[in-house]
Amino acid sequence: MHEYFNANKPQGSTRSQNAIQNRWLLIQKCVNKFCGIKSAIDRRHESGKNEADRIEDAINMYERKGPFQFLHCWKILRDQAKWNDKLLELNNNGGKNNEDNVAEPGCEGELPSEKNVHDRPEGRDTAKRRSRRESESSASTAFEVLQHIHDNREKSQLKEEEQLQQILNRNDEKLNLQRAVLKVQMDAIELKK
Repeated sequence: MHEYFNANKPQGSTRSQNAIQNRWLLIQKCVNKFCGIKSAIDRRHESGKNEADRIEDAINMYERKGPFQFLHCWKILRDQAKWNDKLLELNNNGGKNNEDNVAEPGCEGELPSEKNVHDRPEGRDTAKRRSRRESESSASTAFEVLQHIHDNREKSQLKEEEQLQQILNRNDEKLNLQRAVLKVQMDAIELKK
């Protein structure tokens, strides 16, 4: 935001990054609160009231505690997919629903269509989370492959040991037979004498 402000700032402006950040936080807080009030009014479905009347009611309700100076910001932000996604995230994270901290998604009835939500580019944080999940899943896949190789190697070694044991048993039987044959031959030689 600071870079954008510097690129588009009015002549002679010297706002710091901190000042811009604080201003943005104030805008977010006030517009979030206004969205919550407007959503509450929209949910009541006051008959005979058009959109402009409901907006006017929300402004009047908001201004009971102080002036609403950010209507122009709300008009810009209410149709932005990223703004609505953030409000949904705040709302789903258990934000309190009192008058001072309301985080309603995009002031009901004004959410962008599903198509528009998916058309917006992926954000930096979302890309990082996706990349992390993919690397974790590829790491777990690699681990599974290694585990499978290890298991196959153990099975192969067990099979080799069984075959070796069978060979040894056959050799023992062969030696026992050779001893028996040798004993019979020795006994035959003894009898001839």
